[in-house]
Amino acid sequence: MDLRQLRYVVAVAEEGNVTRAAERLWMAQSGLSQQVLALERELGIRLFERLSRGVVLTEAGEVFLERARATVAAADDALAAARDVKDGFTGSLRLGADWRTRYDLAPALVDALRSARPQIDLTVVEAETGTLLGDVRDGRLDAAVVRGPRPPVPGLETAPLVRLPMGVAIAPGHRLARVARVSALELRHESFAVSGGRGGRAGDEVVDAALRALGIEPRLVPGGPGFAMMASVRSGDTVLTEISAALALQERLLWRPVHDAPVLQRELVWRSGATSAPLRALVELAGGAFREAAQRDAVAVRARAVGRPAAPITGTVAA
Repeated sequence: MDLRQLRYVVAVAEEGNVTRAAERLWMAQSGLSQQVLALERELGIRLFERLSRGVVLTEAGEVFLERARATVAAADDALAAARDVKDGFTGSLRLGADWRTRYDLAPALVDALRSARPQIDLTVVEAETGTLLGDVRDGRLDAAVVRGPRPPVPGLETAPLVRLPMGVAIAPGHRLARVARVSALELRHESFAVSGGRGGRAGDEVVDAALRALGIEPRLVPGGPGFAMMASVRSGDTVLTEISAALALQERLLWRPVHDAPVLQRELVWRSGATSAPLRALVELAGGAFREAAQRDAVAVRARAVGRPAAPITGTVAA
């Protein structure tokens, strides 16, 4: 058994299909199948059940996959650490970012890292918070900027970046557009846009918990991953709970603060025990001066957003 075979098992398990796993690994399907079968013979156990439409892990395969992922991630960390020493602190960093941070925190963090460590080969991936947490935990990403607060995730470390009371993003023609600050009572009859998918579950739970903290029994409307959910917000059918006024402004929406809103945050997460020099540089950078600047910038954008005029609307705001 070698590290290459462990990577094969991880790829087949994640894809649930040998053909797709082979495409991901840039190898022939027959060769991949033979490698997995050879490993199963060596171990004396079946890792996968072969079905007509793909493969599923056996009970033994589930246990093996967990250890295989950890081993592959540890090997990648060791290789990255050795290259850091050899190349004088170059290396690579795979950073994830929740799509809601596209217009403020994520680009600011990327710019700061590239200015401080231009030799790092940086890759940025945008996704939902739940997807990013899984990718960091399983070693597909080195770190990610996600939404919170959330319960601790085993195997991950967390550092807050920005902490602000929750606000809402609404369409210019929405009935709440004339209100300078929204109350919990005014939100009780609203529907709230969420992802609704498995990858967005962690972020959706942040929304649910924040609304319940306001005494609201939330009516959550699944709108799809990422920016797909913005369609119902633009039409005025739903409201988006959001601390980033920059997102609302860039998407041509209005942003309003909420009375007595719970504090939400953006967090940097990374795998416990990861030691690569680029990751250490990112974690160090994300604290101190950068965090203070990000907080100031977010507060300033919110102040400008509150002063943005609403589109003319008719009628009154219902409680």
